[in-house]
Amino acid sequence: MQGYVSVSPQATKQDLSDRFTRGSGIPASNLRGTCIDTAWEEALATARATRSSDMQRAFHPVYAARQKYSLSHLDALLVLYRYHKEVRNAVMHGGGKANPITEQAWKHAATLTAADIGSRTSPLTSKVTDGQMVTSDLREAIQLSDVLLRLVRTTDAELCVTGIAEQEFVTGWTGGTAVPHDADTRWGRAVPAPPRPTGRPGCRSRPWPRTRRRRPRRR
Repeated sequence: MQGYVSVSPQATKQDLSDRFTRGSGIPASNLRGTCIDTAWEEALATARATRSSDMQRAFHPVYAARQKYSLSHLDALLVLYRYHKEVRNAVMHGGGKANPITEQAWKHAATLTAADIGSRTSPLTSKVTDGQMVTSDLREAIQLSDVLLRLVRTTDAELCVTGIAEQEFVTGWTGGTAVPHDADTRWGRAVPAPPRPTGRPGCRSRPWPRTRRRRPRRR
């Protein structure tokens, strides 16, 4: 989105909504403020302002133990992601030619080491020069896929402990019935116990099938 706005700085809120969220069903009243003017650190801190101790105990240890969890390398991964994003923007919005933003993104990513991103190998980047055609290859595309997975896994792990996540969990668990997020309606007590099995083991709804005595066939 930042690349599109850099090319079309006069784009209105409606222009951004039509381009990036049309057909998704996601309400977007202020994409510029949400995606450009607000830093990710601020957005993450806002979401985590209300924490759930229940979600922290139940889910965070599992998510944080996954291989792609990379909280300590998040800043460096975002720098590398920005390089890939600006190269993409140059191809999509600049006819494949780099601009000063693309070159600056490459310079920042080119300084990263394997230790910075928590990898065994150094980041792959192709030199970018303002006004010149950008280049990329399959290895960089594979690298971008890994960066995206690590960013998503890490963000999910950090957001799953928020009060917002608890509310969504309770709503889904209770079949769409929202439960207020406060100390007296924790999901541990608000969610009704699952129904007792009425038939075969592992089957909650269907009883034992009735067996019919078969009549012998006449020959």
